[in-house]
Amino acid sequence: MENKQVEPCSTQEHKPSRAEAYFEAALWNSRFVVLIAVIASLITAFGVFYLTSVDIFYTISHLTHYHELDDT
Repeated sequence: MENKQVEPCSTQEHKPSRAEAYFEAALWNSRFVVLIAVIASLITAFGVFYLTSVDIFYTISHLTHYHELDDT
């Protein structure tokens, strides 16, 4: 078997057009928008978890005094 070297397809460097460079920059910078959305979702999820925990605590504390209510 012979060892053949693989040559690159193109010896010229690819210079992107303005539209391609703008699109790539917009696509690359859109990751920040996604990151902001993820962080906002996490903060909201923790907030809802906290509010639900407090609501459950007060509901259970009111249920412990339920037998003391009068029927009148």
